[in-house]
Order: sequence, then structure tokens, then C-alpha cells
Amino acid sequence: MTALAVTQYAANPTRGLVHRDLAREFAGAFPVATQFSNREFDEWAFNNGHLERIEQPMRNESPTKKKAWLYHGERRRKLRGKLNGSGCHPDMGELAFKIVQIRRNVDMWEIAEPATFAQSIEPFEEMVRLSEFHIKSRRYALEAIPWERVSPAEKLRIDMMYQSVLDTHKFQLFFLSTVREKCEAFDLEVTKIGKKIGNPAKIAVLKRLMSSKLLPFPDDAD
Repeated sequence: MTALAVTQYAANPTRGLVHRDLAREFAGAFPVATQFSNREFDEWAFNNGHLERIEQPMRNESPTKKKAWLYHGERRRKLRGKLNGSGCHPDMGELAFKIVQIRRNVDMWEIAEPATFAQSIEPFEEMVRLSEFHIKSRRYALEAIPWERVSPAEKLRIDMMYQSVLDTHKFQLFFLSTVREKCEAFDLEVTKIGKKIGNPAKIAVLKRLMSSKLLPFPDDAD
């Protein structure tokens, strides 16, 4: 049987310590696999005194109220950061969690187990999306430049920077493809191990290890 080497990572015992009780309170209200919106998160924070209650302004309301709402969004983001920093710590035991956004630019969040989050390839996909955004924004800038007023040296530098962005994107696509191939190879290896074990209880443990949505355990290992 293939031996799987697992690296042990030690956490700073003081990381998020000041917010540990806050994280435990949150974990009691939002257990693992819970999905929630910003509005639902706000209600929890309002009701428990972690954020000052504020109503989302209508389109025709004053700029002052709209500005206050923007500040509220920043305070919400900071609170979520405190929860993530403190909640994703070994001191939390089985309550440990990570707040993750379900999809980019979508107002829905999910509570993930640290092991599930650590298996996700989403960070690599996010890097690719970010580089695509920079390619698009730089392309628009290139189209708007009055080239007759740009010096030859500036033209060379602009071209060099744009090519660098394109090269970075190509590298990230290659890296993402490599990560996906590694995940597929790992899935296959665990499937082989599961078939050799033949013990339903041990296979269930393997399934738990492979419980990430992005790394499903194949059904044919049952």
C-alpha cells in the first residue's frame, strides 16, 4: 500500500486569541456547511452587538447614507477577517472553520472545514481570473493612449509590461492545469487504495479526507 506522507503545521498560539470567544459564538450560529448572505451575517452581527445596526439605503437616498453603508461594508469585511483568523485555529477543535465565498462577485458565503478549504484549487483559479482582469484593463489603456505623444522609450516599456502580463497569465494557466492534473492523479491513487482496503469503515475515512467539492471521492470505490 502506498504511504501518504502528511506534513504537520504548527499554529501560532496567540493568533486570533483575542477573538476566540467571538469565533466560538459564530461557529455556534453558523456550523460547517451553512450558507448565508451578507444580510444574514449582518443580522447576526447586529443582534449580538458586533456591528452597529444600519439599513441599506435606497437608490434615491442621500449620499451621506450611501457613504455610511460603504463604511459598514468595510467594517463587515474586517469582522469576517477576525472570524477567519481566529476560527481557523487548532484551539477551536472540531469547531474550527473557514468562511469562503461560494462564487466570485456573488453575495453568498459558506462555512468550510479547514481540511476542505485546504484542498480547494479556488485560489489558483482566482489568480487566473485576476490576470485576465489585468489583461483586459491594460488592453483598454493601450487602446486609449495617444501614441503620437508617447516617447520611444515609453512605448518600449509599455509593450514590455503588457507582454509581461500576458506571459504571467500563460504561466498561471499552465500552473492551474498542473494542479488539476495532480488532483486527478491523487483521486485515482486514493481510489486504488480504497479498493485494496475493502473495509467499509476505512473507506469512509478516506471519503472524508476527499470530501471537498473540488476533490470528490469516486463512487466506484464503494
